[in-house]
Amino acid sequence: MRFSLKPWLDLRAGLLALALAIAAALPLITSTPLRRDFYFFDVSLTSDSSGLTQLFWNTGQGMNERESSTQPLRIEPKPRTYRYMVPSGRFVGFRLDLIDRPGRLSLTRARLVDRRGHLIHAFQPEDFKPGHHVGRLVIEDKTLICETTVDAFDPILDLPLREPIVLPVETWMRWSAAKPVFIPVLLCGLLLSCPWLTTRLGKRLKPMSRWLRGRPRTTLLLVATVTVLIQTYPVVFFGRSFVSPNNGSLMLYGRLPTVPGATQQEYAETMGSDVGAMLFNHVYYPMVQREALLKHGELPLWNRYSLGGLPLLGQGQSMAGDPFNLITVLANGSSWAWDLRFCLARWLLVAGLGLAVWMLTRDLMAAILVTIGGGFLGFFHFRINHPANFSLGYSPWILVAWIGLIRAGSPRRQVGWLGLLFFANWTEFSSGTLKEATVLMGGLNFAGLLLVLLTPAAAGRRGRLLFFAGLTGGLLVLLAAPLWMSFLSALRHSVTAYDIPQAQVYSPAQLIGLFDEIFFRQKWPEEWVVAPALNGLFFIGVLAWLVSPSAWRGDRAGLALLLAAV
Repeated sequence: MRFSLKPWLDLRAGLLALALAIAAALPLITSTPLRRDFYFFDVSLTSDSSGLTQLFWNTGQGMNERESSTQPLRIEPKPRTYRYMVPSGRFVGFRLDLIDRPGRLSLTRARLVDRRGHLIHAFQPEDFKPGHHVGRLVIEDKTLICETTVDAFDPILDLPLREPIVLPVETWMRWSAAKPVFIPVLLCGLLLSCPWLTTRLGKRLKPMSRWLRGRPRTTLLLVATVTVLIQTYPVVFFGRSFVSPNNGSLMLYGRLPTVPGATQQEYAETMGSDVGAMLFNHVYYPMVQREALLKHGELPLWNRYSLGGLPLLGQGQSMAGDPFNLITVLANGSSWAWDLRFCLARWLLVAGLGLAVWMLTRDLMAAILVTIGGGFLGFFHFRINHPANFSLGYSPWILVAWIGLIRAGSPRRQVGWLGLLFFANWTEFSSGTLKEATVLMGGLNFAGLLLVLLTPAAAGRRGRLLFFAGLTGGLLVLLAAPLWMSFLSALRHSVTAYDIPQAQVYSPAQLIGLFDEIFFRQKWPEEWVVAPALNGLFFIGVLAWLVSPSAWRGDRAGLALLLAAV
């Protein structure tokens, strides 16, 4: 009996699954040299005081805070092993800051190991040299005893090396980094490309497929929900938070843990993303607004808790007026309320993008792809928890409202779309980022104007549509007067970080970075995230559109959006 793989494996689909698995794992493979979880500096310590202990390393450029690893130091009766994460590279020296206050400590073992437990280098007690704030340093029975000075706040033990130590990036490390992504993607691709399975799934899912094709808007909203659940799964399913202090900002105290009851001591590596704006600033505004509105029955005009008093309603960042801000106001700034708002903002973004594409093209597959792609933008690396998430999330609905207004077949429907246009612009204006929000409002309303002027669907009604849209905009300006007038009044008496304009300049060779921010990172140390981007799916879409002259010559909507984008 002859066995055939044909019913079980489609070779072309299998090769595609392999290529996708490699592509998904490639960022993890190339960034392996930057990781600090493959090598460790282990020290066995006892201490009579609690505090922080910190290891610094010198790669030839001196020592600095970024090239260090910190651990909380506890009072223990027996030696306890403290493990400091160390990157790969070439090291010419180390420095151990034993504690950040006076104390007596004993060190029994120090060594470099890899994650598999292999010993790289063992240090002897006599290898350590006393630095400042060390009052007494002796060796007793192979144990290094260190007593600090009474005024110590940074006692140091230097660890010079006779010869540099090289910690290489080995093949097993790259595979270990890639494996969690490579194997699931490959297995999923092979499973979905199995002819036996796909044939049977196709038969079973055909009724559902007909149901979904008959309800395109419902389909897009479901796809948007699944996309956001996948994109935010650490928050939705595993208890993480967009406003956790472990995202990189100290918040209330000078060191971790930063809030009462917290136990986690590590920062997440945010690669240069601006996580401070939310944690230093915006996360407290709902509590101030709640106090003003519910306790004193007054508008939140003033923030008395910052710098002796600052404008709140008039500073353009308080999110006062944003209907979704009521969630955090009523919850008194609870982390779950912020997490809900971030997830809602991302859902509104992807759902709005998908609906806009569907309304313009009536191509459900294109709309689904845009919905999925919108959930995985490079922007989310650049702004992990910045309030700009809200501004971006609300923005597509301005365009959706314009498209709906153009395609509305009755005055009653036009009134509904005008209401959405007002609500989308109002929410965008009060979303908490005055710069980003106003630029998005201007750009997207200009795109709507071009759609009215250029698309055949608005022919014969252009003047009326623009008139009513103008009335809606005028009503918005009048009703939003408390926000923008108080802002302009405060601005006249303020000093801001933007009084001296600055710009980041990128060369034309980095234009592709608009679609993948990894190309922007190349010019920055440690490849930090420095600019927002789309992703490769949108790059493929733009290329497909550009090489289809009949599409962009005959598609007036595409031309209008291109002109608005330029």
